[in-house]
Amino acid sequence: MIKILGEKGEHLVKDFFLSQGCEVIMSDDPFDREKDMLVDGKKVEVKTEVPYYKEWAVTINSKHKNQIKKCLLVDRLIFVVLPTYSMKKEITLMEAPKPNHRFYFNRTFGNRHMHCFPLDDARFLHKITDQSIVNDMLKYNPSKVT
Repeated sequence: MIKILGEKGEHLVKDFFLSQGCEVIMSDDPFDREKDMLVDGKKVEVKTEVPYYKEWAVTINSKHKNQIKKCLLVDRLIFVVLPTYSMKKEITLMEAPKPNHRFYFNRTFGNRHMHCFPLDDARFLHKITDQSIVNDMLKYNPSKVT
């Protein structure tokens, strides 16, 4: 389910950039260690999830070292933010700030050590309110916080 959710998030980001007149080339390799896509020649990584709402951050488990490396080394890091129970039923596209897409460490429930990318620092790109898209994305959401 997470793989499908990630792919759907990547396609939302692709569609957004195409609507802005950008050239988008999706990675042919689903295990690409550098990027999910190129946008106007820049490496872009996309992370799709319900944020860790207590910190208002997108998180990546610290044991996933390659994913963290990708996030820190790409030119643009884009978050597809799915709604939590306290949010309106909409999806927000946001971009992490450079340099090195600022993050901090936190331990979450289950004592997992996470890299947290704060959404307060991220730049708003686009909002998706089409309920058919939102509901389709939420079908694949593994989070219990919706």
